[in-house]
Amino acid sequence: MDITAAIETIPEDDTGSGERGFDELTAEAESYEAAVAALRERVPAGWRIMNLRRSEH
Repeated sequence: MDITAAIETIPEDDTGSGERGFDELTAEAESYEAAVAALRERVPAGWRIMNLRRSEH
């Protein structure tokens, strides 16, 4: 199973201003839980997962 995570930088404050970075990470694993765990390990410091989706491959 392939899972793709949309990630973004964590904002510096609650105003929503400032530059924001966006990216995607993909992980393949035997189960959803294993893929999500692998993705969480790969999220850089200062970034967060915004959503997860199953990739069709």
